Amino acid sequence: MARQLSLLNLDDDLVLRLEQRAARHARSAEAELREILDQALANEPTSDFAQQAQRLRERTAGRLHTPAEILIQEGRNQR
Repeated sequence: MARQLSLLNLDDDLVLRLEQRAARHARSAEAELREILDQALANEPTSDFAQQAQRLRERTAGRLHTPAEILIQEGRNQR
């Protein structure tokens, strides 16, 4: 589903440079901005929490783990 995003308070020079870049690529300023955003975010991680948790479990597999309730109790006992 396509969504909309509005950018407010853009510097006039920035908008002019965007329009000039768009013209060089034979695109509208809106299409150019979509392309810039797509390129800028292309290598961003998109994993969700479950995927990150699974990777952490894989990285720490085989290590001894102290259950959280024991660590909490030890902390309380030290007070």
